[in-house]
Amino acid sequence: MAREEIVLRKDADTGPDGQKRESGDWQIYDLSYKQMFSHAELVKALLKSILPEEVVAVLDLKTLQQCSSEFVDRLRRRSADMLWRCRTRGNGDRAYFLIEFQSTLDRWMAFRMLEYSCMLLGRLTGEKRLPPVFPIVIYSGPEKWTARTDLSEMRDLPDPWWEDFQPQIRYLLLGLCETGRRHLPGPDMFSHMLYVAGSDGEQEFDRRLAEAISVGLTHWTEQRFAHFLEWAIYTVEIRYTPDIEELRRKHDRWKSEVLSMRNSEVLETAMRLQQSFVDDGIQIGIEQIQRQVAMDMIEDGVPDDKIRQYLRLDTEQLEEVRRKVNGA
Repeated sequence: MAREEIVLRKDADTGPDGQKRESGDWQIYDLSYKQMFSHAELVKALLKSILPEEVVAVLDLKTLQQCSSEFVDRLRRRSADMLWRCRTRGNGDRAYFLIEFQSTLDRWMAFRMLEYSCMLLGRLTGEKRLPPVFPIVIYSGPEKWTARTDLSEMRDLPDPWWEDFQPQIRYLLLGLCETGRRHLPGPDMFSHMLYVAGSDGEQEFDRRLAEAISVGLTHWTEQRFAHFLEWAIYTVEIRYTPDIEELRRKHDRWKSEVLSMRNSEVLETAMRLQQSFVDDGIQIGIEQIQRQVAMDMIEDGVPDDKIRQYLRLDTEQLEEVRRKVNGA
């Protein structure tokens, strides 16, 4: 898939801090998130973090597939942010995951999710039975989300008898800032996404982003890393640096300093960055990094000899990692 560049327009709109802006296309929010969640690994990590274990056990997450999120009926065309589906274990039925990204409060979000869900199901009426649709709202704004997540709580009914005959929907809300403040990062990109989103102030953001970079250098492909960097700068850093051009310069500086590194330098650089945070009590186990990177390389089809060469793993260690991948 060709890499989609972020383009800035000059539109007056409300920014993620609630202020009116004359410059900056706040559709950049959607694009940054869509780029991040175009990676199946990130969606898989999202679902594992928000769904009960017994539900995850039923899903065959290796079959995750992104679908068109554009819905068309006779009267109009609507587009949700993202739509993914996967098979369930056993009977192979499909389950759909409808994802919306919000930087500001939307009181009528439950109704929007109902509308998108109904249009999706309308697209599937040729099936013998309709599949389940799980609506997710990922909120990145700094203020507390106060909108109702259940449509039934927004109704004014004359009598409870009416309730059984009304459309029903409830969405799951993931508040990145609130969740990220109490989140400790693991080795995966979604974990560091939460961690960076929970930054409290620009200084902490810079520190957390540097920690994510030290892990991302060894964990993620260049495209994944580029998407993460764009997301971090344009959707989190923007809280503290509202000037779009300054954000662009900061993004380009990070990108030129980090992504220009050669593959052979990656592990050494990650270890150096890791060591620089030891004094702050932040220690990322290099063995854990090596094994996670090996898992990513196996999934990407990198030959065993290259994995052993770059990560200094012996045959037994690599086989242990491969067994974990196959059993995931």
